[in-house]
Amino acid sequence: MRRTMVFATLVLLATLGGCMRNDAGITSKVQQQLSQARLPNSIVVTTSDGVVTLAGTVGDTSTKQHAEQLALEVNGVRRVVNDIHTTMAGDAPAAPVIAPNRPAAPPPQNPENMPNVPPNPPNPPSGQQPSE
Repeated sequence: MRRTMVFATLVLLATLGGCMRNDAGITSKVQQQLSQARLPNSIVVTTSDGVVTLAGTVGDTSTKQHAEQLALEVNGVRRVVNDIHTTMAGDAPAAPVIAPNRPAAPPPQNPENMPNVPPNPPNPPSGQQPSE
């Protein structure tokens, strides 16, 4: 009885270890396929029990579909979960505008002499409220 339990445990561990190595191999092969197809490296690949999950962001739906198709072609892939999001050009945040290199203007030395800036009103005598 004890030998049977030990043998069953060893078989289970060997099977699980094989799945982990196989999942890592599948992930590596899918990443290689995506790289060879020159798809964006923003695509993240994970594998669990032969199920490949693709995540990340790409510019269009055809790239998303292409990544899924490439993953399905890898030996050992049972299914693909495509969690890739697409970002159309209009959805992307605008790039910041960077001014050319030029020195910043010095701050004004005497703001009272600046045009369109009213001078500071005189302080009212003590105990009086300013008139409006």
